Amino acid sequence: LPYQKGETFFPTLINSLIPRFIWANKPTTTDQNLFGWKYGFIAPNDESTTVLYSYIGELYINFSWSGTIIGMFIYGIFFRYIYEICIHKDKNGKYSDMGIFFYTLFWTTTIHIEGLLIPSLSGLIQYILLLIPVLLFLSFSANNKSATSDSFI
Repeated sequence: LPYQKGETFFPTLINSLIPRFIWANKPTTTDQNLFGWKYGFIAPNDESTTVLYSYIGELYINFSWSGTIIGMFIYGIFFRYIYEICIHKDKNGKYSDMGIFFYTLFWTTTIHIEGLLIPSLSGLIQYILLLIPVLLFLSFSANNKSATSDSFI
């Protein structure tokens, strides 16, 4: 399999940012089986089984060893940044429940043994957009309940 030169990253990034209801004829990623076919993990006529590479494998397939090393460094910075945003203490020295929730959601939706990074991140963004109204409602309800119970003291 020749180096993909970013073909598994950049078109997928653009495709994942635009919802299908806006772009009705959005192309699907059908070349995910090339890896499995090329290296004999799946039969040449098997179109229903998908064998993917890991995030590090995706870096290598796109950018060779130098891109893998640089990409791993960038991944490390990115994952540390997400950690710093989510896991922090408030002024009372307590961790944010919301931050721990989002960090857990981040890890469970993006880190897989095999899979592509960009679709995982776009799935995470979709989860967050769906959950923010629910979490804001729960937070608002908890704050009102706390304020009401404080007024009786």
